[in-house]
Amino acid sequence: MSLFPAGSVVAVTGANGYIGTHIVKLLLAKQYNVRAVVRDPTNEEKVGHLRSLPHSDRLQLVKGELNETDYQKAFAGAQAVIHVATPYMYTAPDADRDIVQPAVAGTLAALRAALGNGVKRIVVTSSGGAFLHFPVPDGYKFSVTDWNSNASLTNNPYFLSKRRAEEAAWQFARDHPALQVTVVNPLYVLGPSLSGTNLNQSLANIKRVLMAEPGVHSLPHIGVVDVRDVAAAHVLALEHPAAAGQRLFCASRVLHFNELVDTLRRLFPQYPVGSAPAPPTAPPATWSIDTQPLAALGHAHYIEFEPMLRDTVLSLVQHKVVPQL
Repeated sequence: MSLFPAGSVVAVTGANGYIGTHIVKLLLAKQYNVRAVVRDPTNEEKVGHLRSLPHSDRLQLVKGELNETDYQKAFAGAQAVIHVATPYMYTAPDADRDIVQPAVAGTLAALRAALGNGVKRIVVTSSGGAFLHFPVPDGYKFSVTDWNSNASLTNNPYFLSKRRAEEAAWQFARDHPALQVTVVNPLYVLGPSLSGTNLNQSLANIKRVLMAEPGVHSLPHIGVVDVRDVAAAHVLALEHPAAAGQRLFCASRVLHFNELVDTLRRLFPQYPVGSAPAPPTAPPATWSIDTQPLAALGHAHYIEFEPMLRDTVLSLVQHKVVPQL
C-alpha cells in the first residue's frame, strides 16, 4: 500500500528533464496531483511536452530555480517531493562554482524547503557516479557502502557533485529525522525521451556515437538502465513505507562500452555509427551492482539492454534529433 493516497500532491523538481518527465508521467498515471517545478513555466519549448502528457489536468507548472526561496513556495501544500534537478554537465570553466556547489546547494535547498513545509518524504536523485570507483577489483559488487573515491574538480567534477550532494542529503537526514529521505542512484540512463529535443548528456552521447560525431564520452565498462525503470524506482521509493532511509541502486546490467557501439551498428546498420572510444581489448566486466534493496521493495525486473537502446534511437528519430535513414 502506498504511503500517499490518490490525489496527494507530489512536487517534482527538474520535472521537464529526461528523467523528470518520465516520473511526472508515471505519477499522473497513478492519480497523483503533480506540481512540476521548472525554471520557466511559460517557455513552451521547454515545458510543452509536460502539458501534452495524459492526465495533465492534474498537473501544475510552477517556477523554481535551485534555491530555497523558490522551493519553499513550490512545495507549499505538497505531501511529498521528488528532487531530480541538478546541474548536468561534465565540464565547466569553474567546476566547483558551476557544477559542484550548485548541486550541493540545490539539494540542501530542496531538503530544507521540504522540511519547512511539513513534507513527509523526499526522494533525491543521485547517480552511479556517487559510488563508482576505479579500477574495480575482479568480481567486485558495488553496494550501498561504496562511495566514489576518484572524482575531483579536475577529474569528472559531475561525479564529484553527485557524491557531495548525496553526502549532504544523508547528513541532513541524520540531523532532521522528521523528514524521511530516500536516494535513488541510477547508472547510465538510456531509453525513449519524452522531452523532445532537450537532450541530456547520455542521449547526446548516443547521438554522437550513432552519427559518428566527435566528443563521445565513455568508460570501458558502464552500468545501464532504462529511464522507465528509473522513473518506476523513484515512484516506488516515494510510495513504499520501507524505502525510508534507503539508498537504492538502479541498474539493469554492466557491459563494455564497445558492446553498446556494436549493438547500435547491428540494430541500425543504415547509420554511420562511430568507432568505440573505449579500449577494444578491455576484458568483459566482472564487476556488478547490488540492486537487491530496490528488488526487495518490488522492482526486480528491468527492461533489457537491446530494447532500451532501440527505443532510445527511435525516440531520437521521432523527435528529429537524427535523420530517419
